[in-house]
Amino acid sequence: MPKVETIRDVTRTDLEKLLIGHKIVDLNEDDKTIILDNGTQLTFEDADECCAWFEAELKKGNLVDNMVTAVKYEQLEPQKGCPDRFTLHILAVDENICDVGVYGNSTSGYYCQSVSLKVKRH
Repeated sequence: MPKVETIRDVTRTDLEKLLIGHKIVDLNEDDKTIILDNGTQLTFEDADECCAWFEAELKKGNLVDNMVTAVKYEQLEPQKGCPDRFTLHILAVDENICDVGVYGNSTSGYYCQSVSLKVKRH
């Protein structure tokens, strides 16, 4: 039976703990899901709480012969309706293999600050 946990307001550090040293074997941009070599499935879930919301967008890079070596954070310029924007770059050596774009509006420090991440371990 798989163990499932949800990480609320996912950060770069959360992804580093889950990804570094592993290979991404599959990535589905539509389902916002990454599957690792150990069978762990990471699903990025949009967050919506009261007057705050965040959405995630996955962009697949070249997954051939990859091993995750770093997760880099990049703050993006605010846009109308999306004052909170950042990208998490997932790297294999110096090659970008995946981007997680996070866009939203926190409105208040009390409400969500990022997307949620469902982690399913086999």
